[in-house]
Amino acid sequence: MEGRVALGIQWYYYFAELAARSRGTKRELGFAALPGQKGADGKLRRAVMVGGQGVSINRYSGHEPEAWKFLEWFMARPQQAKWVAGGGRTGLVAILQDPSFRSAAPGNDSFALSMSLTRDYWHLPVYPQLLQIYQGYVHRAVSGDLPPDEALRRSAREQDAILAGGEGANGNLCAR
Repeated sequence: MEGRVALGIQWYYYFAELAARSRGTKRELGFAALPGQKGADGKLRRAVMVGGQGVSINRYSGHEPEAWKFLEWFMARPQQAKWVAGGGRTGLVAILQDPSFRSAAPGNDSFALSMSLTRDYWHLPVYPQLLQIYQGYVHRAVSGDLPPDEALRRSAREQDAILAGGEGANGNLCAR
């Protein structure tokens, strides 16, 4: 917003605010999906992790049929359209492909493209541990506590131990 960077990565939920703040300034603000990278085979590969929070049904709720009915209702196009009109985001392809959605707000067009490039997160019970390790070592690299290559090596070693079910699965995460 201050004109000091050429490119930044930001969550789509902030785009409307950023666009509003840039109106009336000399700074031009645009939105795009993350770029890809050409491989040795010449193919362009792009993957985007959009973020967000999932919805789940607790197996102990005692109201599983009602919860499913709610999700079926909420994920239907009329409710998703209202959700989006109120500022929410959707993964519903029918809405993402709708020209009125794409032109309704800054960044909607790039959001629709990003959703088509989305790759899923890990679906593992140990995902929180893996993420905590990674984030801890990235922080240590950014803060200058460890060189980036060493931080990534340590992160990989601890994550490998968890995935192999060995030492570290319940141990000292991001140990100094």
